[in-house]
Amino acid sequence: MKVIAHKLREIKKPVDKPLSTLGYHDFTSNEDWRRNLISFTSLLYHSVRRTIVCGLTAFDTDLMYEFDLQRKTFQCLGYPKVSEKFEIKIHRSLHLLKDGRVVGATACLHREDQRKEGTGGRIFIYDPKDKIYDFLGIPVPYDYIQTITVDEMRGLIYGFTYPVFNFFVFDMVARKNRRVDYMGSIPHIVALDDNGCYWATWNNRTHYLFKSLSTNNSIVLDRLPLSYSW
Repeated sequence: MKVIAHKLREIKKPVDKPLSTLGYHDFTSNEDWRRNLISFTSLLYHSVRRTIVCGLTAFDTDLMYEFDLQRKTFQCLGYPKVSEKFEIKIHRSLHLLKDGRVVGATACLHREDQRKEGTGGRIFIYDPKDKIYDFLGIPVPYDYIQTITVDEMRGLIYGFTYPVFNFFVFDMVARKNRRVDYMGSIPHIVALDDNGCYWATWNNRTHYLFKSLSTNNSIVLDRLPLSYSW
């Protein structure tokens, strides 16, 4: 197997301390870390444009790039022009709509003592043709968005927030929440079935299953602890 690396940025001096001991101020006050300490946290193949839309973790809020598969080049999608300072991550939050636009949501890494300083994670739609960001709203004030799942057929976006582990159902047309519930978990991999039921887990200790029904805007908690068989 042949592996080819495509470098976007390169840090000059690696972090020499445990990441758990560092916070938002540490990363943003060091110019090298603020600009070059990045991760590719969300990747989306755009079949029409033949590109990879890249959502980054980057403390300078430069979060959105597009990688051209033919030219093997990165293009900045200009997120710093519209960003808020705590929006430093696109985490499992990119979805391709049928019309070629991209849905995304912003996550954070600052600690709880700064929670009230930020406005909260935003849901956006990016149009790669016009290069415009359309912000639909903030599902939960002060909290940021760890993951989203888009049900384009029903015009709904499901997601989980951090640092308070809320579950939300967001109406894309009305641009407001259908509901918000504290679940105590932030599942990263979820399921949306053919009937429009959204499946995820709740409770950070026992990880029970729950499902959300979009037809009647109700939520049903199935107290089924996950089990493993060999």
